[in-house]
Amino acid sequence: MDPTPDLLDGLHPAWLRCLELAWESWKEGSIPVGSVITDGAGRVVAEGRNRAFGEPDPEAPLAGTYVAHAEMNALARLAPGDYPEHTIWTSLEPCFMCSAAVFHSHAGTVRFAVSDPLMTGVSSLPETNAWVRTRWPARHGPLEGLAGDFAGLLHLLWHLQRKPDGVVVRAYLRAERRLVAAAERIAAAGTLNRTELSLPDALAAVSGDLAALPEP
Repeated sequence: MDPTPDLLDGLHPAWLRCLELAWESWKEGSIPVGSVITDGAGRVVAEGRNRAFGEPDPEAPLAGTYVAHAEMNALARLAPGDYPEHTIWTSLEPCFMCSAAVFHSHAGTVRFAVSDPLMTGVSSLPETNAWVRTRWPARHGPLEGLAGDFAGLLHLLWHLQRKPDGVVVRAYLRAERRLVAAAERIAAAGTLNRTELSLPDALAAVSGDLAALPEP
């Protein structure tokens, strides 16, 4: 039986799939970010996850490279065209590269679960270029509640465990210190290091820490 059905109840299916994909990347050892694309009717038409540290895969040509971000892997499945009704859902705010890819893919909307404190200024790109301004997608985020906090926790944990003094952790210390303290406790306990955990199990394991976070 799913031990935590209440933690996922009411979550939009696109967000749920983003978190599932992010969790798959975490278990693989890649940066835990997931992304899906829905059409105007809400149908999922493409998906991707970060595969920067995954094995090369003919089904995912970018795998094993630094450009194998979740959004890039999802957008690579869209044929050339105009997609004003399509929405890019992603567990982490798109970086400069992925934001440019969304722009060039002609998608109309971006929704992200958690802000990336290292990518401050991405949303101001239309202010610097008139062409970008004509087709810049609407951007919505971050997502409030457990889903957004969990997405941020996974991203921070990955960097905390590999590059504790790196630029990403330093960015979180400036912008999201409340999350850093929880991430440090979870990292020290090894709570999410068991790759056999399902997404609901992982959420249950850290839900107490996330529920205790102070307000932003």
